Amino acid sequence: MNAAHDCAGSNRQLRLTGQRQGERLGVKRLSCVSMNPVTTQAVLLVASCTFSLGYMVTGGNSPLAKYVLAWALFHASEYICTLRYLPRTKTPYLFLIYGATGSVQLAALHLLSVSEYVITQKFWVCHGVPKVGFVLALTGVLVRARAIHDCGDSFSHYIETSSPRRLVTCGAYAWCRHPSYAGFVLYVVGMQAILGNLFVFVASVVVLIRFFTRRIEIEEHFLIDFYGPAYLQYKARVRALVPCIY
Repeated sequence: MNAAHDCAGSNRQLRLTGQRQGERLGVKRLSCVSMNPVTTQAVLLVASCTFSLGYMVTGGNSPLAKYVLAWALFHASEYICTLRYLPRTKTPYLFLIYGATGSVQLAALHLLSVSEYVITQKFWVCHGVPKVGFVLALTGVLVRARAIHDCGDSFSHYIETSSPRRLVTCGAYAWCRHPSYAGFVLYVVGMQAILGNLFVFVASVVVLIRFFTRRIEIEEHFLIDFYGPAYLQYKARVRALVPCIY
């Protein structure tokens, strides 16, 4: 009797042990299958590019397809350029899709843009200039990417309160003092031109001008402290955002 009882107890213990091991293995398998934030965002951007390009190649002429493609290229460029030229700031949020400062506002801008397009496209005969807008948006992405490349490790998505490594005045920075901001403004203007939005275009331009004017004022206060006469000479020689104009 005791031997049979011991045997039954041993069998139950083996089953429990096997069940626990199976649960642990299941957790491990699930953790391997689940994607990390970087992979999830990368898959989202690749899928967006694939579907947008596929739609356009097969004859579709929807402004939304161009809008989504430009959106995906912008966020992919942000991650790739920052990771390549500014590895010290590596985080899962370099895509600027979520988690980063300003990502919520940027997502809201896109939501409002698409909403205005969907609401107004039924009433406007000529709705936007998608090809011109896409070129403008892509140009903005390239200008911003070049700015990150030229600035290198001195670039930051945030206002630096400690001295950067070097003062960059060549490349894109020879044309304007803040080419990354200029590229972003051009990107936003192009995105609104793709959809032919009027209200979001005016609102976004007003908000961006006010935001970047204030940000440049604060940022250059620190830059003058860091570099002194060298930055003052650079500031007197080169415009802030638009070459030879502003």
